[in-house]
Amino acid sequence: MNSTLPTGPLAQGATFSFPVTWNLTQASINFAQNASFGKELPGVASTNLDIYTTNSVAKYSNILPVSLTGNTVSQTAFLTISPPEVDFGGVVVGSQAAVSGLSAAMIISNLGAENLTFSGLAWTGSINPAEGPIVWTNISSNGFLGSGFSSSSLPKVGDMLATGASISIPLNFIASQTGSYSTFVEFWTTGGNEYVLLTGSASTAPVANISVSTVEGGWDYSEPVLMDFGNVLAGTTVSESIRICNSGGSALTITKSKPPIDTELLAPNAAVDLHEAQTIDVNSCALGQVSIEAAPLGINRLDHTVSDVWILNTE
Repeated sequence: MNSTLPTGPLAQGATFSFPVTWNLTQASINFAQNASFGKELPGVASTNLDIYTTNSVAKYSNILPVSLTGNTVSQTAFLTISPPEVDFGGVVVGSQAAVSGLSAAMIISNLGAENLTFSGLAWTGSINPAEGPIVWTNISSNGFLGSGFSSSSLPKVGDMLATGASISIPLNFIASQTGSYSTFVEFWTTGGNEYVLLTGSASTAPVANISVSTVEGGWDYSEPVLMDFGNVLAGTTVSESIRICNSGGSALTITKSKPPIDTELLAPNAAVDLHEAQTIDVNSCALGQVSIEAAPLGINRLDHTVSDVWILNTE
């Protein structure tokens, strides 16, 4: 317990103070032996100090939180890269996005009190020693960052980044063959060395297969797609299903869905089943229920036919 804290009742209007110490003598902004938490990043840090009291006034809090803040400053240049991993997501081979590529960006900053100078830039496909020696390839003026990745604007060796300054690095991912892509881009500077991981994937287009359920419990893929309920007894409900399966290499999206809304022929779960913007994963299926809720015919009323369509568009 801090000996400067009051040990007894505090009169109304009285004040007291006590010292608070922020000790960074054992902290380091680099990975070093005996460094607190391995690595201390420059920037604002904060925490709460709770003072517990016994309040003589009913319904008043017995806890007084005190906010403590401070700013860690690196005496030398300090390199940071945000985000540490850039995931471009997936692209469909042969699509316009695959031709022009997917775009992203990363931010390089100097959080130190001195100017930062770039001394080297390189890329490699792996930094796992178990996969063999790490082979770095220097980045040339064409901005090639490894298979599928590139940048139109990179810092050059000798370029300087002022204290507190940041630069945005544009990134691009283009793939002409299916597969998963990744590369590590390393920056060597006077403010430390950091790398960023770039990832992306390329796959074939989605393929939609549509079918309707049969009374035998199977699925009918005939074209045109026709769901025949046959004769439905008045006053009863019979339900069947439409199924869309994705046999392609990437997720399938339903771009348009206009279900039947007739009184007797309808999609009872239209807000959920096969709705617009719904995605269907590779080798997965989605169902849409269709029901005939046959109204009672009454005496001397003839049989009648009901029909409607469910308009469905996909990618």
